[in-house]
Amino acid sequence: MFPVSMAHLLSLQNLTTLKLDTCQGLTHLFSSTLARNLLQLESIDISYCKELEQITVEDHTKDDHVQLGLLPNLSSISIDGCGKLKTLFPTVTIKTLQKLKTINIGRSFQLEELFGHKDEADMTSHREMVLPQLQKLTPVELASLINFCPVGYHFIFPSLSELLVTKCPKLTTRFSVDQNRSVHAEAEVGCMDKVRFVVLYGGEWIKSANRNESSIKMKFIFNSPEVLAPFEVVNDDDVQVFLCENSDVNTRTSLCVTVERKRRIIPTTQGPDNELVNEDIANVFESDNGNGVGLDNIHESLLSPNDFQNVDVFSIGVDNDDEARDRRPSTSEVPSRRSRVVRSQAIGIKSSRIHGSYTSLESVVNNVKEVGVGDLFPSKEELHMKMQLLAIGNHFQFKVKKSTKTLLVMSCIVKDCKWRVRATKLNDCESFRIRKYSLDHTCSLDTLHFDHRQASSKLIGHCIKSKFEGTSQSYRPNDIIDDVKKQCGMTLGYNKAWRAREVALGLARGSPDDSFTILLSYCHMLELKNPGTVTFIDTDALNRFKYFFMALGPSIEGFKSCIRPVVAVDGTFLKCKHQGTMFIATSLDGNNQVYPLAFGIGDSENDQSWHWFFTKLHGLIGEMDDLVFISDRNSSIAKVAAGVFPNSLHGICMYHLGQNMKAKFKGIEVYDIFYKCSKAYRVVEFNQIMAQIRGIDASVAQYLIEADPTKWARSHFDGR
Repeated sequence: MFPVSMAHLLSLQNLTTLKLDTCQGLTHLFSSTLARNLLQLESIDISYCKELEQITVEDHTKDDHVQLGLLPNLSSISIDGCGKLKTLFPTVTIKTLQKLKTINIGRSFQLEELFGHKDEADMTSHREMVLPQLQKLTPVELASLINFCPVGYHFIFPSLSELLVTKCPKLTTRFSVDQNRSVHAEAEVGCMDKVRFVVLYGGEWIKSANRNESSIKMKFIFNSPEVLAPFEVVNDDDVQVFLCENSDVNTRTSLCVTVERKRRIIPTTQGPDNELVNEDIANVFESDNGNGVGLDNIHESLLSPNDFQNVDVFSIGVDNDDEARDRRPSTSEVPSRRSRVVRSQAIGIKSSRIHGSYTSLESVVNNVKEVGVGDLFPSKEELHMKMQLLAIGNHFQFKVKKSTKTLLVMSCIVKDCKWRVRATKLNDCESFRIRKYSLDHTCSLDTLHFDHRQASSKLIGHCIKSKFEGTSQSYRPNDIIDDVKKQCGMTLGYNKAWRAREVALGLARGSPDDSFTILLSYCHMLELKNPGTVTFIDTDALNRFKYFFMALGPSIEGFKSCIRPVVAVDGTFLKCKHQGTMFIATSLDGNNQVYPLAFGIGDSENDQSWHWFFTKLHGLIGEMDDLVFISDRNSSIAKVAAGVFPNSLHGICMYHLGQNMKAKFKGIEVYDIFYKCSKAYRVVEFNQIMAQIRGIDASVAQYLIEADPTKWARSHFDGR
């Protein structure tokens, strides 16, 4: 942005905010000398500068004291869509970034480190780094991010209150929180998908373990005046619940970690398999749990195995997280009504005390279970949905008497009925716990409600979302009405069934807005995983979506090497929220099967949209001998094809022409004769069949002649 050679001529000492957007040729922002003079710069905001490689670049002065003076008042930096950026700042500048409060960085696919070090030889001189005022750190969609800092560095964030890491699959930095609530970050060799924790056994620190022979279980009990069943920690979301429960230092709960020898078949010459040997237990146990959460420096006083007595044991393995998720206690193991398990799909919580949502309509009738005082739900929405399912399954209705951010009160719809539920929000998290529950109905439950007020479109949508998880699934509103009638005995209106279908589609496939948000990332990964793939996204002057083009590398290569140069192009209306038109280019392979070539999205079938699509297609296949385009009678396609591919031939699709003819001349049965006419090889045969059509209806014959037989009749083609 500012050339190194001009650094001594520039003075921007009063600059406070720097915002850049779509500067395609920009490779760096400042020289180190210029950055040292930006004494008032507080905010940097950079978007879609695809060639940006560095924030600062060294000039002729290479002393570290120059680097140490960079951007002393910088408080916020936000970077998005800078694909070639590999690091934010060198580590030697940390001591001057003492006022930095916010780091937001996303979709910079080559970024490997937030703070990099060019020379690993002198890393030991800067091992501990502190950013005292950093409050928010949000790396998002950084496919190449490995470390927040180089290996060997130890970062401390005393003020960090928000850390959001999203879609950073290679990240290996380990985080921990000390007793002063400071967040520590250290780079380590390994993957972020490992949870590390210290194991206790028999009150002693365990020195070794064999994960192939031993399994581990972690449980804790919620702080409550009532006696609650232990909550088992199985995945990352359960860890978050545990941390939330321990957010108040005055009401901390203990974590019980148990190591058990796995059952296995052994020869009779070996000892009993329940014998626990000290050498078989590890000091640190690593469990694959997706993107993990580091749990280091857990205080010994919080890990006393004596805190749990008569704990129910469920056989949940830890070597395979998917396997652990699928395991359920057998029927004989299910505790009393107050501790039945319903799996939460919202955040994946598993516990005998925490409830979640169902996955099919069958569960509304067959799997709904009673709740009790002390039961915990991930959110108010989950609690309300659970009570809706309970009401439908037990044939009663309720109303919400009071609903606030911290309180939910429900009562039976019958005025004098004693059924009541009261739940409150836990401190420092979104979970709700039932405090009072009067489950006795003094009204009659024998009446079947054909239009149940609790059968909302949102609830039904959650129940049927599995119907839409396959791309070829067709589940219409009438199908929803029939299923609800059969399974629940309720009659839904068509509008409610339609709304339920929209809710289910959004849950299973996401919203159109979400899809547009990740389109750039999708294109990047498409090109990365499919060599030769070409994608284009075009926006208008306000940076809003306008056109999209995509062609897979194998399709392009196959078309150039072994596919007949006949391309069928067409457009179809999109019926989603943002509408538009999809453009498609296909061919036929040697087995006469459809061969996809390219896809595009535009506003409508007009000259500008088709010209953009054909221009991108021309960039893929170029000029080819004997190239033919087939389409309907859209005038834009014919005009644009002739302009972009001047040496190509344009033909009309026989099927489209026949369907147009049927619509225009209703009641005149000439389609079969027209089909023979288009397939005729000789002009003489073509003229004879056209005479038959003219004898049936002269206007039909005239319509076909105006369509130009050279575009739809085999006998009139030029041989291509």
